[in-house]
Amino acid sequence: MRPALKISAVLSLIIIIASHPLYAASYQGIINANDINVRSDSTVSSRIICKINKGDKVEVVRELYEWYKIRMPKTAPSFIKKTLVTVIENNTAKVLKDNVNIRMQPSESSWILGRADKNEVVNILEDKGGWYKIEPVNDSFGWIHKSFVDKASVADEITQEAKLTPPQEKEAAVINKEPVLDETIILEGIVKPYGKVFRRNATHKLITPDKKVFFLKGNKENLDNLNYCRVKVTGKLINIKGPNPVVEITKIEALD
Repeated sequence: MRPALKISAVLSLIIIIASHPLYAASYQGIINANDINVRSDSTVSSRIICKINKGDKVEVVRELYEWYKIRMPKTAPSFIKKTLVTVIENNTAKVLKDNVNIRMQPSESSWILGRADKNEVVNILEDKGGWYKIEPVNDSFGWIHKSFVDKASVADEITQEAKLTPPQEKEAAVINKEPVLDETIILEGIVKPYGKVFRRNATHKLITPDKKVFFLKGNKENLDNLNYCRVKVTGKLINIKGPNPVVEITKIEALD
């Protein structure tokens, strides 16, 4: 085959793969009904992990025919064995090994919902004997039938956030809402308290070794417990205007 034909064939294959349901790009969705099951697999006979309701937001990471694979919602039960973490402070812990199983129940025979890697920071919700109940980690997933998910637009997100915001802050919420950019960023640096970003309790900033400053949007309790610690942050840029970009955290790892 001639080089030009080879290139054309490869490009055609890439287009076909990219358009296939299995390779759909991730996006935000909004649940359109109440009492909807999040399941362990893409079948109606698979086990139910948790339920979500109308108006809840989910991150769709994959499409498989009539089903969406989603990042696990915060309502999902998630457990990690105590011996696999070390408590940093209060209700925050650091994972001690790579590829640690996150389970649906506090039992080694329970269904594996996802996995966490060494130094990843998790938020502890409850002590369960030899286990901790935690907030779902970034790499934990479930399945939901696609008929129950509508694709969220930026306007939808603004409207929903404005409804949840006190009246005196609604105007600021609409003005300052920025769409999440389709770009993942990985940073290392020192976490420090900040105060407010865009008239809201921001939480914190990250100062990189080259003295660049990024505002962090994430779990405030986790970030409070990591003040003045060296961390690795994986997240998405929300706003790049001004001297200090805002990063929405999807994963944070303690390096100290």
